[in-house]
Parts: sequence; structure tokens; C-alpha cells
Amino acid sequence: MSKLFLMYDYLKKQNPNTIFLFKSGIFYLAIDQDAMYLSELLNLKLTPLNNDVVKCGFPSNSLEKYLKIFKAINLNVKIIDPEKNISYSPKEYEQDKSVQKILNDIQNMNINELSVSEAYQMLETLKQQVAQITNS
Repeated sequence: MSKLFLMYDYLKKQNPNTIFLFKSGIFYLAIDQDAMYLSELLNLKLTPLNNDVVKCGFPSNSLEKYLKIFKAINLNVKIIDPEKNISYSPKEYEQDKSVQKILNDIQNMNINELSVSEAYQMLETLKQQVAQITNS
């Protein structure tokens, strides 16, 4: 059995009413029962994960589109990043993405080239971004 299927099987036994999406390279994959359900619901193509198990998926740049669909139909979804061994709800995923953007902005900032007013404005912007994340 593949590592993804073993993880899926473990998670599904604990949360049978949750659809699990696994980050795999540049795709998000659903496996086995979840794949069959999403394939039927969204017309996604089923392909073999191995001889006994099917998968379906979509490119990672389409995740937000699918999360909106899942939210609209009230589908309980968890996003799994097997490399980081992290499980996200869609809201947690969006928060993590926002935090990563803030950290990248800070890391790429050249503080030696900022004026005092630009530095102050940058701090105000960061404060607002953090407030949006923590209040959402």
C-alpha cells in the first residue's frame, strides 16, 4: 500500500464524514471513497493510485475554486500536507497561506533602503494584515 493510502485509511477511520485532500506535488488528490464521491460530484477523472485504489484530483492553483464549491455545498473537507504532516481545515489553510505571505514580505524587505515613514507604513500594513488573520 502507498503511504498516501495508509494515511487516508487512518484518517478516514477517525473521521468517516470528512473528505481528505492530499497535497501531492502541484496537485491535490482525493483517494478511494473520497475520490469516487468527488469524481461523481464534480466530474473529476478517476485514475489508479495502485491496483486496488483510485484517485482523482486537481491542480493546486485551483484549490481556492474548489474550496468555494465545497463551502457552498457544506462539504466537510480537510487538507493534508503529508510532507509537513499537517492537517488543515480550509480556514486554517487560508490563515497559514496569509501568514506565509507576511513572513515572505518581511524576509524580502530591505530595511536599509526604507525611510522612517516607509518603515512606519510597513509596520502599519503588517499590523492590519495580522489583525485580518486573527479576526477571520
